[in-house]
Amino acid sequence: MFDKLNWYPPTEADPEVQRPVLDLMNHGGVCAVQDGITESEDTLIGLKALEDEGKLHMYFHPQPLAKSLEDIDDAIKQAKDWQQRYGCRHITVDTIKMLIDGTNELATGAVLEPLNLTEAEDKADPYGVLNVPEDDLTEIFCRINRAGLNAQLHIVGDRAFRVSVNAYYRAKSLEEESGKEWIAKITLLHCELVHPDDRLRLATPDLYVNVTTFFAAGSFGETAKLYLGEERFNSMFAYQDMISNGAVVNFSSDMVDGEGLPLVNPFVGIRVGLQRMLPEFGMSEPRPEASERFTLEQLLYGYTINNAKGMGIDDITGSLEAGKYANLLILPGNIFDMTSDEIGEIIPDTYMFEGQIIETRDFRENE
Repeated sequence: MFDKLNWYPPTEADPEVQRPVLDLMNHGGVCAVQDGITESEDTLIGLKALEDEGKLHMYFHPQPLAKSLEDIDDAIKQAKDWQQRYGCRHITVDTIKMLIDGTNELATGAVLEPLNLTEAEDKADPYGVLNVPEDDLTEIFCRINRAGLNAQLHIVGDRAFRVSVNAYYRAKSLEEESGKEWIAKITLLHCELVHPDDRLRLATPDLYVNVTTFFAAGSFGETAKLYLGEERFNSMFAYQDMISNGAVVNFSSDMVDGEGLPLVNPFVGIRVGLQRMLPEFGMSEPRPEASERFTLEQLLYGYTINNAKGMGIDDITGSLEAGKYANLLILPGNIFDMTSDEIGEIIPDTYMFEGQIIETRDFRENE
């Protein structure tokens, strides 16, 4: 189609493209972004230009992607290079992204028990797709730790989760046995299907579980049920055992396109986390199990100080304390007196970043 039109949509991540997206995030009170995969250096060039103009009102952490042990050194080198050239007060490149498995909806999540595959799919691996073996991931963690970096792992299947946690404990033990301090933060993203035994293994300050409430509420519908079966499907997105056993859980939107921009708003995410349903997607009843709905306290901690800990910026933000920057919102009412639907409709009266008022409701309405 584009060939026939002799026109192609712009792909440059320049300030003109970035500014309205980042402004929308600020509208909802977002003061920090972990960019899941930074695909182009244009992103950093644009961000640095905004920073130089004094218009980057958030902490932005770009991430290069590593697909395997073979390219981890290249990813580390890229992260170091980007940090040297673009690192500044509000831009930090300190994390490597990896995709440990695929998706449960496509039968490519790495699972412990066989998937339900049809005859047409009998050539697929009944245990899904594990992109990085445990031994390789252990070595990857060691190299990331020695480089002074962190890792974020895409994980949806219970086998991928177990392999990742095993690799973390093995790598940490190997590093400490060789006299090296363990400093890497490992964030496990999504963690959709996790064996009950493995939910009890996360009480460590180095591991973080990052949750997208929209996924837990069923934004992908019930496709995964075809492959996992109803029992496993209903056991997905179970985080309460993790929390009660000491896991640090934080939250993100996992926005990847323009259509998902409204979901960047943390207050919408909090509403969905409280309800565990998404009427916008036809999910008008809580997704099983309803007992896995988050409390408001869990969501507020996850969106603030726990996110700051996961990004390594809790010394400067994430809570209102003496010595930290004044990154805060003034809300139109007491969030603890609001219904979940009212929370989802919150428009902050004021957004302040590092003590500077970036916008107010009056300014926005008169603009």
